[in-house]
Amino acid sequence: MSTLRRSTRTRSKPSTITDLGSDDDSSNESGVLSTVQQDDRTVMTDLSDEESSSDVDNNDDDDYEDPSTAKKSKKRKAPVRTKTSRSNIRPVKKAKKQAETNLTVNKPPSNTGTRKEQEEYLEVIKDFEPTELFDILANDENVSIEEIIRNYLDGYIENRATFIAEFINFLLCCCGAVVRVEEHDVSNNETANETISELQMMFQQQKIHEAFLLVSKNNKRRSKYKPLYQNFVEFMSKLIQIANDMQLLFTESEDSDSEIGPNQFVIDLLTWLSSLSVSKIRCLRQIATSCLYLLQDSLTEYIVEIEKNYLSKLTKQLTQEKKRKRPSEKTIERLEESVTELQANQQVIEGVIDNIIKLCFLHRFKDVDENIRGESVLHLSVWINNYPEFFLKVTYLKYFGWLLSDSSVYVRQQVLKTLPQLIASQNNKTNSNSSIRQFFERFKEKILSIALHDVDLEVRLYSINVFVEVSSLGYLEDLEILQISSLIYYDEEVKVQSHAKSSRFLAAVAKFFGRVLIEKNSEFSSNYVLEDEIFGLNSESLVKAGNLVGLLNKSLSYHFQNNENPSSKLKLKKLFQAAEFLHPYFGTLIEDICKLLTYKDDISYDFLNIEDEEEDTIIKKEFILPVDTKSIVLYSTTLNGLCHGVSVQQGQAKFRVAEEVLPFFETLLSQLPIHIADILIPLLSIFNLFKFEEWIHSGCEKNMSNILSKVMRTFNEMDISLKHDDLVTKWFAKTFELVKEMDITNLNDILINEVSSLMLHLQKFLTDKLDPSDYDSDFNELTTILYETYLNKLVLLGRSYSIELDSDFLKLFMENFISRLPIIFEYLNQETISVINFKFLTQFVTWNLQTWTDTIKNSLSTSHNTVGVPKDKIMMIASIIERLNTILVSSGHTRSGEIEESVKKFLLHWNICNALADIVSTLKVFEYSLPDNLKLWKEAFEDNFPYFLQEGASKCFTDVYIFLESITAKSLDIYIDRLAGEDININEVSLENVISLPESEFLLFTIKLKGLIKLKLISNQVEERLQINKEKFGSLYEKIVDNSIFERDQQNDIIHEENATHQTKATLVSSSSAGDEFDPIENPTQEEEVANAIVTNTNDDDIADDVDDISMMDNDHIETSEI
Repeated sequence: MSTLRRSTRTRSKPSTITDLGSDDDSSNESGVLSTVQQDDRTVMTDLSDEESSSDVDNNDDDDYEDPSTAKKSKKRKAPVRTKTSRSNIRPVKKAKKQAETNLTVNKPPSNTGTRKEQEEYLEVIKDFEPTELFDILANDENVSIEEIIRNYLDGYIENRATFIAEFINFLLCCCGAVVRVEEHDVSNNETANETISELQMMFQQQKIHEAFLLVSKNNKRRSKYKPLYQNFVEFMSKLIQIANDMQLLFTESEDSDSEIGPNQFVIDLLTWLSSLSVSKIRCLRQIATSCLYLLQDSLTEYIVEIEKNYLSKLTKQLTQEKKRKRPSEKTIERLEESVTELQANQQVIEGVIDNIIKLCFLHRFKDVDENIRGESVLHLSVWINNYPEFFLKVTYLKYFGWLLSDSSVYVRQQVLKTLPQLIASQNNKTNSNSSIRQFFERFKEKILSIALHDVDLEVRLYSINVFVEVSSLGYLEDLEILQISSLIYYDEEVKVQSHAKSSRFLAAVAKFFGRVLIEKNSEFSSNYVLEDEIFGLNSESLVKAGNLVGLLNKSLSYHFQNNENPSSKLKLKKLFQAAEFLHPYFGTLIEDICKLLTYKDDISYDFLNIEDEEEDTIIKKEFILPVDTKSIVLYSTTLNGLCHGVSVQQGQAKFRVAEEVLPFFETLLSQLPIHIADILIPLLSIFNLFKFEEWIHSGCEKNMSNILSKVMRTFNEMDISLKHDDLVTKWFAKTFELVKEMDITNLNDILINEVSSLMLHLQKFLTDKLDPSDYDSDFNELTTILYETYLNKLVLLGRSYSIELDSDFLKLFMENFISRLPIIFEYLNQETISVINFKFLTQFVTWNLQTWTDTIKNSLSTSHNTVGVPKDKIMMIASIIERLNTILVSSGHTRSGEIEESVKKFLLHWNICNALADIVSTLKVFEYSLPDNLKLWKEAFEDNFPYFLQEGASKCFTDVYIFLESITAKSLDIYIDRLAGEDININEVSLENVISLPESEFLLFTIKLKGLIKLKLISNQVEERLQINKEKFGSLYEKIVDNSIFERDQQNDIIHEENATHQTKATLVSSSSAGDEFDPIENPTQEEEVANAIVTNTNDDDIADDVDDISMMDNDHIETSEI
C-alpha cells in the first residue's frame, strides 16, 4: 500500500451527526472496560398496537440478499462448513512490536467481570494487534481521510476479499475485539450470516472488551484513541462520495443491456454490515448501525445532488435544445442518454436507501439499546432534511411519534430535539406542511402530555420548543395554547440569571408565549379598526400590552383552577416571576405600560365599538386594560417583572430600563392607589432595582425627594406588621436600607424626620391612650395600634437609623405599657399577644452598644485613654433588663392552666426571652471586651448589672424551649422524649399564623440558649434538657447542642485588629426572633445567618462556616489591640 500523505488542510468536523448518544450503560466508571454484552432479543417487545400492526415492520431482523441471487432462487442453501473453517476466524497472532501500538495494558477495575475473566483478558490483550486502518484513524488527527479511502478502494478493485476482511477487522478493533477474520472467511457473501455467527461466538468468549470507538465519542478526554471517532465518522461519510468518483457505485447488469444496478462494492457493504447490524452482541450491532446510517446520510445528500446539480440542468438544456428551430439530433440524443443514465443512477441509489431502511432502520429504531434508538432518530432527521421528497412523509414521521412513548429519557429527548429543527427547515414549503400537519394531528396530544407531565424537565423543555415552532402554523387549539402558556407559572422560585434546567424551561415557555402573542396581536388588529393613537400610545403597543396582560391573567387562572383559594400573595409572586422571564420578548413595553398606567383620563373599551354583549364580555377577559383595581394590580406586577427581567444585565440594558420607567415613577405614585398593598409592593420593588447612578443617567435624581416623601406618606397611613411573610414590611425595609446606602443628605433627612415624628406621636399616644389609671379601654385595640402604628415602624426605620430615647420617654413607656402587661394580660386575646414584641427595646440597647464600641475604638486609635462613661444610658438599659426579668418571672409558668392560656403565656414569654437573651448576651460580651484601662466602665457595669437574669428565669427559658420543641415535633411528625412533669398537649392548638417556621424558630432559640449557657447566665440543667432529643431533630440541631457548629480552626483564633472590630460589631447585633431582619446593624447576626440558612435549605456544613464561634464568649479579657 502506498505511503500515506498527511493532509495540509485544517481539519474540520464533518457535516454529519457526531453526537450519537450518551455513554453506553455497560461502560464501567472509567468509561473504557466493560463486559461483552449480549442481548437475547435485539428489539423491544413492548410496542404499541399501532406500531406492531404496521405492515412495514417485522419483529424479526432481516438480512440483505444479493439482488442477483434473489432472482435465481428464493431459498438459499447454507454452505457446508468444515471443522477447520471455524478456526479460520482466529484470535490475532502475537504482535511483533507491541510498542508500535498506542495500547497500554492496565489492570482492569475490579467491577469488570470476575477475577478469572480479568486475568484471561489481561493475557489475551497481550496478543492484541490493531489493524493498519485502525492504527491510522485512532492515532492521527491530521491524516488525510480522502487519501486513505482511495488507497483502500484501490485495494478493493484489486482484491475485494482483502478489503472486506480489513474493513470488518477495523470494526472489530473499534469494539475492542481480539478476534479477526481472514480473506477466505469473507470471500463469499452467501456465508456472511454464518461467518458473523461464528465471529460473534468467539467475541462472546472474550468476556471483557474495550469499546474504543464508543469511548472516543462519549469521553474523548479519557480515551486512549482520541481522534478515532471523528476520523471514523469522516471515513464513513466520505466513502460513498469517493467510491462514486472511482466508479464503484453503479454497474451495468449482465442480464440486459443498458440496465444499471448497484455495484458489487455496494452489495458487499450492505451484506456484511446488515449481518453485523442484527448481531446479538450490542457493540457490534451498534457500530454496524452507525456505519449504515452514515452511508445513508451520504446517499441522501448525493441523490439530491444528482437532481440539483446535474439532472435538472441537463433536462433544462434538453428542453431548450428541442425548442430550437433547428435542434441538433446528436445533442438531443447525447442529453437524453445522460438524463436516462442519471435517472437510472437515482433509482439505484433510491433502492439502496430503501434497502438500508428495511434492513436496518425498521429494526434498530426499536433496538433494546437506547443509544441505538436515539441514533436512529437523529439520522432519520438528517435523511428528512437531506431528501424530503422521499422521507418527509407520514410513513417516516410516524417513527418520531412512536418513540415519544419510549421509556428512555434519552430517546424522548432526541426525538423532541430533532422535531423543531425539522419543522423550522420545512416551514415555508407547502408540500411538507401537509405531512407535518398530519403528524401533529396524530401525535399532538402525546407531545402536549409530555410538556405537561413528563418526569424529566429537560424532555418537557424540548417539547415546548416543538410547540414554539408550530405556534404560527395554526395546529393548536385555544385550550392547548392555554395549557402550555400556564407552564410559565412554575411551582418553585427560579432565578432569571440561572442556567439550571428550570430556568431554561421557563425561558422556553416565555418564547412560546411571545410567538403566540404575535399571532394574537395580528388577529386582533385585523378584527378591529383602530386609530393610530389610543390613550397616549400607538395602537400597536396598546394591542400588545392588552393581549400580554390578558393571556397572563387567563393562564394564571388556568394554573390555579384546581386550587380553591390561592392567596393573592402567591398569585402575584408567580405572575412577577413569569413577567421576569418574558422580558426578552416584551421588555419594549415597559414605557408603554407606564404611559397607560399614568394616563390622566378614563380608560375604557369604547374605542373598539363592540355592540354585541357576548363579544364584549369575551374581549374584556382576553384583552385587559387598567380600568379597575384588579387590572391595575396585574399591570403593576407585570411592569415590575419586566423591569426585573433585565436585572441580570448591567450597563446599557439597565440604563435603558431606567430611562423608560423612572421618568414616570413619581406620577405612578401619585395616580395609582398605592394604599393597596398589591399595587404598592411592585412599585417599591422597582424603586429598589436602581442605584443612584441609574437615577442620574435617566435625569430623574431631582425627583427622588418627592418620590420618597410620597412613599413615607403612604408608610404613615399603613399599619405595619413585622411578620416574616409580610411583603409590605419587607419592601419598606429594603427601601430604607437603599436610601441609607445611597447616603444622600436630603433623603436621609426625610427618614430621620420621620423617626422624630413617630417618637412624638408615640409619646402622645402613651400619655393619652395608655393612662395607667384607665382599665376600661379596649386593650386589644390599643395594643394593636401601639405596635402597628408606632413601634413596628420605629423598629423598621431603626434598622438603618439610630433610635434615641431619653430617660423620661423610657419611663413613660415602661410605666404606661410594659409594667402593665401582667395586669392587662387577661384582657388580651391570642392574636393581640402575637403582635407584642420587644424589638424596640432591643434596638435601643444594640444602637447604644454600637455607639460605645465606636467611641472606645476611636479613643484608642487617637491615644486618648479616658472615655466618658454614659451612666444615664447604662441605668436605662439596667431598668429595661430589670423590668423584663420581673415580668417574665412573675407571670407564672407557660404550662400552668388551660392550653389556651398556656399558649398566650408562651407567646409573651417567648418574646421576652428573645429580648432578654439578645440584650444580656451582647452586654456580657461587651463587658468582657473592655480593656483593663477602662476601669470606670467596668465599675459602672458591676454597679448597674448585679445580675442579668433572675433566679427563676432559667425555668421560664426552659418552658419556652419545651413549647417550641413540642410545636416543632408536631410539624415534623416525630415523637420526642420528656422529663417527668413536662406533659404538654398542643395537638388542638393552631399556631400556623403565629409561628410560620417552627423548626427555624426552635433552632434559633436553641442557639440563644447555648450562648447563655456559655456565658453562665442560666442553669446548667438547661444544657442537660437540650440533650434529651438530640438525635431526633436532625444533624443541624445535634451540631448546635454538641457545639460542633461553632468550631473553628485554632489558627483562626488569632484575631487581627480589623477582624476583631468587625466581630465585635457583629456580636453586638441581636434579634428577638428567628430570621429577624430588623436589627439596626447592617451585618446580620449569627442567629439570622443560621435561620436564613435553615429557611433556604442550606447545607449543614455551609451553615457551620457562617456561624461565629460562641467560644469567644469566655471570661478572658480581650486585649486593647483587639477592640
